[in-house]
Amino acid sequence: MALCTVTVFSIWIGMNRSISNENNDFEEISVINGYPTSFPTISPKNDRKLSNIEKNNDWLAEIQKFLKRISPHFQTKSICSNYWAVTVNMSDGVLKTAKQLPNWCIVVVSHSSKHHMKISKNIFILNKTIQSELAKISLFYKEILSLSNHLHTAQKNLGYLWAIYHNAKMIWDFDNIEEMLVNETILELLLNDQIESLTIPNHNGTFFNPHQYFISKANFLFPILHGVWSSQNLAVIHSLDETSLQSKKISRNYKNYVKLIAPRRTFSPYDHQATLHLQSALWALLLPVTIDQKRSHLFRSYVMQRLMWEVGLQTAFVDSYVVKKNRNHQNRIERNLTQFLKEWSSKERNFIEFMKQLFISLSQHHFIEIFDLRLVQLWLEELNQIGYQFPKIPHKYSLVIRTFSGHLTQLNRWYLLTINMFVDRNIFDILFILDNESSKDHQLGDCLTQHNYSVKYESPLLFDNNQSTLPGYDRQQWSTFYIDRFTNSDYIGVIDADAMIFTFMHPIFSIFTSKDDRRIVLKAIIAENYHQDKRILQFNSTLDFMWSNRMPMWYRYETFQNLRNYITSVWNETHFDNVFLKFYENQSYSQFNILSNYANRFESNYYRVILNTDSQGAVSVASNRGWYIDIFVGCCQTFNVECNKTLGLKRSEEHLLRFDNSDFLVVNASEKTKRYYTHVYKYLEHLPSHVVSKMKQNCQLFVKKQRAQICTS
Repeated sequence: MALCTVTVFSIWIGMNRSISNENNDFEEISVINGYPTSFPTISPKNDRKLSNIEKNNDWLAEIQKFLKRISPHFQTKSICSNYWAVTVNMSDGVLKTAKQLPNWCIVVVSHSSKHHMKISKNIFILNKTIQSELAKISLFYKEILSLSNHLHTAQKNLGYLWAIYHNAKMIWDFDNIEEMLVNETILELLLNDQIESLTIPNHNGTFFNPHQYFISKANFLFPILHGVWSSQNLAVIHSLDETSLQSKKISRNYKNYVKLIAPRRTFSPYDHQATLHLQSALWALLLPVTIDQKRSHLFRSYVMQRLMWEVGLQTAFVDSYVVKKNRNHQNRIERNLTQFLKEWSSKERNFIEFMKQLFISLSQHHFIEIFDLRLVQLWLEELNQIGYQFPKIPHKYSLVIRTFSGHLTQLNRWYLLTINMFVDRNIFDILFILDNESSKDHQLGDCLTQHNYSVKYESPLLFDNNQSTLPGYDRQQWSTFYIDRFTNSDYIGVIDADAMIFTFMHPIFSIFTSKDDRRIVLKAIIAENYHQDKRILQFNSTLDFMWSNRMPMWYRYETFQNLRNYITSVWNETHFDNVFLKFYENQSYSQFNILSNYANRFESNYYRVILNTDSQGAVSVASNRGWYIDIFVGCCQTFNVECNKTLGLKRSEEHLLRFDNSDFLVVNASEKTKRYYTHVYKYLEHLPSHVVSKMKQNCQLFVKKQRAQICTS
């Protein structure tokens, strides 16, 4: 349906048509990466810019004045404690929901100006008269009310924004004919810092169907890990449709409160019935109005999940919290849309602009019409104006060191120098985790921050009341198991303080099997140097990932929590720390071996192990300690710096593919090394010239032994 004139917009689209990029080596270049630099505006003279602080303050004052006059819940916030529910039109189902959620406010959007039902104090009727009056202040309301028909999705959008005006912390999205099966206590339990959850550690594919995990006799779907999961990254929690489940559930006891967490970077359909949006994802409530109403909620679920990918947010599913009387039979996968979303990308780092660019591309490819573009713009502007905190887009990759101020000499010897030669800081976040109780660590952290490094502090949690022969070492080991608490990146590379990066770190070919096979490469030798590992893991393995001495050790974000839950479970404990206390005093274990052996056994869809006996070899770009000559080779191969120092050296062929403590068995090493650097050269071509020049200059200073140290005073 055409909701507005598109002649001018068609010309604008033609000038900004999407393009394809043939260079598939460059990190995350999309085949759908063209977008305009500005957003289309239907009424430019009325458009409020996000940066106009004076207008924003005036507008916000008008909104607050209006709410104080009209809304009983704006002045008496204790009625609903910032918990809101949204539906369209009054019904007996709304009254029943209000009884189940007595401390929640329920906004009922109605296109009528009257209603004839007795309502409780926590229900507010957002009728036509109030909508029209608010439209004199809110351009979003004005745009919605310009529609000639009363679309259910459009009315829902009015209710969402009304709740956000009232500083909603979470919003329960429901249908007015649903019967609520649970009370507010259960909903509010979803906000606990740690929630009891099920995770699927080895899911393969972009699409994730949660229904199959809630039926009986589903052993073929395992492994499933049961344990706790941090709620900080949960965005949307959807109650599954009871009538769509084929048999008895895992549990009919709502006191179990189990949630199924969808893996990162997957698509799962959810609708606007019985869905809880947490504060981190209130921006994701907006429903499109220019597409078929039966598909609008599916469109929202897929598009908003694509946006969640960028900020590390996830979707969760719970058993049926409601009985849905009018089941939607639209269950087919929107293949074209999900394929488009999977391929689309942008280098934009501001989330608001990123979201705009995605919706522009959706319009360019005819998934939505211009009216929805306008709604997105106004939606984002009004959320921004009322002070809603949008998520920040983290780096996709984090290089993490758990260290302390006493390691500064080691850091200055290799790591701090070589990351500035060989790491693209726009792609990789360089993160240091230091001791919170140490003033020297805070002094170091302040200095590192001034040099544009990320710094986080960890409080002493485990070793305050326990004896340890090597408390610093044990604390570092323990911290490694919890690295995911300090970063929200999809991929976390753990590296030691005395490590060196000896050549350019390509964000694909130094981490994954190939461009098309995104399994993380783990390099191992066959040995048993850490005898406690198999006791801790409760299974045998002869793979040693530590003695191969190849770094960083890359892992998925989810692997850390999955490992903690697995170890807690097999040791029949309630918390991972209880297990750690049983093995940490015996130093014969390796945290990297434990992580990597777990990943190889239970998450093999995401990891590939390459042994020292494999003649194909595997690339590594860093090592624990190492040889200066390797850095010379890296400078020569990457930037053609001081190649006379490495000419003819066998190490020039082997430095990428070598395993320490093992014979070199790779066949055609020279050819494979050349292939890697071909990818590096293509990547460098897309970096700004001043960035490449600075890296090269740092290499030149290093080989001339003019190595400036930082944070020493």
